[in-house]
Amino acid sequence: MAKKQQKQDDWGWGWPSGTHQNWIPGIILIVVGAVLLLRNIFNFEFDNWWAFFILIPAISNFVSAYELYRQTGEFSKGVRSRLVWSLIPALIAFGFLFGINWGLFWPAMLIIGGLALLLGAL
Repeated sequence: MAKKQQKQDDWGWGWPSGTHQNWIPGIILIVVGAVLLLRNIFNFEFDNWWAFFILIPAISNFVSAYELYRQTGEFSKGVRSRLVWSLIPALIAFGFLFGINWGLFWPAMLIIGGLALLLGAL
């Protein structure tokens, strides 16, 4: 009976219902829907739509940092490193999505690298 109950609660996504990670597919659907809606309303084109796939590891690291912070209750070295390593792919993806000039953009990567070194030393 318990196995049948577990199968009903699965919803087919691979995440058991009732856990706090059920919001991840919801956020993904909302973001995709909002992008498509904005594209249709404002005739806005994303030439580099594939850059959304670069956001997947960034979102994963943000979620991992948040979960670790919730578990430990402190802004530990692990939380800081996950946040920094989520910023790098996020900035790269936003650079591609919004067509930012890389000549202006790559110094931000150096700044993030410096912050990672500083935060890692704390």
